[in-house]
Amino acid sequence: MTENLYPDGKKFAFTVFDDTDGSTVENVKPVYDFLEEIGLTTTKSVWVFPPRGRDAGSCLQDAEYLVFIKHLASRGFEVGLHNVGDGCFSRKEIIEGFGVFRNLLGYYPAIHANHVSNPDNLYWWGRRFEWPTRVAYAVASRCLKRRVGVGGEEPSSPCFWGDISKKHLKYIRNLTFNDINTLKMDPRMPYEVDRKSECSNYWFSSSDGHTVDEFIELISSSNLDRLEREGGACIVYTHFSSCFVRADGSLHPEFESRMRDLASRQGWFVPVSTLLDYLERGHAGNVRVGFFYRFGIEIRWFIDRVFKKMRTNR
Repeated sequence: MTENLYPDGKKFAFTVFDDTDGSTVENVKPVYDFLEEIGLTTTKSVWVFPPRGRDAGSCLQDAEYLVFIKHLASRGFEVGLHNVGDGCFSRKEIIEGFGVFRNLLGYYPAIHANHVSNPDNLYWWGRRFEWPTRVAYAVASRCLKRRVGVGGEEPSSPCFWGDISKKHLKYIRNLTFNDINTLKMDPRMPYEVDRKSECSNYWFSSSDGHTVDEFIELISSSNLDRLEREGGACIVYTHFSSCFVRADGSLHPEFESRMRDLASRQGWFVPVSTLLDYLERGHAGNVRVGFFYRFGIEIRWFIDRVFKKMRTNR
C-alpha cells in the first residue's frame, strides 16, 4: 500500500459492521454516542421483525429503537441488514421486511451480513466456499452434527429471496479474519463471484472483533501502528451488545481508551459501504475474481479459524 491511499491524505481506513444480535437502546446507544463524539461513523445492522429464533434483541417494530436508528442514520451512520429477523422467515415475510425497512427509513438496505444459522442465509454453510474447502466444511459439519440449511438463494426454498438480494443489496459479508488489516487478507474486496452472481452483487471480508475482549485485542496499539504503517483498511465484525456497555451504562474503559487512540490517528473513518465503494472504484471495473484467488483466501480463513478455536474455543 502507498501512503495517502485514502481521501484527504488519510493513511488508513477503519470502520465497523455491528451485527445486531442482542442489541437494545440501553446496551448499544452509549457506544454510538461515543463513536459520534470521537468522529467515527460506522455501520449498524438491524432486524426488521422481532426475533423468533435463539437470539434476543430489538427491531424496527420497537418505537424507541426505531427512533434511535433514525437518529443514527441522520448523523451519517449506515443502517444495514442482518436478515429481516432472527429465525425462520418466509419469502413473503422477507419481501414485506424490505418494504417495511424502506417505509421506515426511506431507502432499501445496501449491505447485509448473514445471521448465524438462519435458513434464509445467502450462500451460507458449504455454499460459502469453493471446492475442496466446501467438501472439508461438509465433513466437519457432519462430524460436529451441525444443521445445514438450503439457503435463501435456492429457488425451491420457501425462504428464497435471491432476486430481492440481487436487486437491492450491493454488498454481502463472507469471510472473517483475525488480522486487523482486512484489506491485506482480502485485497480484491469488494468482488463478484461468478457462481453467486445470480443472487448477489459484491462480497467483502472483515476482521474479527466478535466480543468486547476480541475487539480490544484487535485494536491494540501495536496493531493500529501496523495498520497505519501498511496503509491498510479494517472492517471490524462485532456485536456492540456484547458487554461494550457496562451495567451502569458506562463504556468498557479499555475499549474507550483504545478507540480514543484510534480516533487520534490519521484514519479515514466512514461507514462500510462508503469504504467499499471507494475500493471498488479503485478496481477500475476489474471486480470479478477467479477460483484460485477465492480458494487462497479461504485457506487463510480456515487457518485463522483453527487458531481462533484453539485460543478462544469459539
